[in-house]
Amino acid sequence: MFYETRKKGDRLIDEYSIKKYSPCAHSHITCYGGGVKKKNMQQDSEKKNLFEENLYLKKAVMEMKVDIVALKELDINALKELIVQTIKEYDAAKS
Repeated sequence: MFYETRKKGDRLIDEYSIKKYSPCAHSHITCYGGGVKKKNMQQDSEKKNLFEENLYLKKAVMEMKVDIVALKELDINALKELIVQTIKEYDAAKS
């Protein structure tokens, strides 16, 4: 109730209330050099699992990129063959 009675709109108006009841941010926490983050609390096994998953995903992305390049080259080669074939047919029909 105290907090709600000292608000104007959605902000606190009293300097004392601001100091005492304003929301704390990560930078307001003084222990552990500015506050504890979730990544600081993760266990080594969690970090290892996330690192392995990250490597797996990077490898999968690289494989997909290689596949895309191969498909583009295949499309280009198929298009070249089609153009050459069309030109040959045109020349044969012309003569």
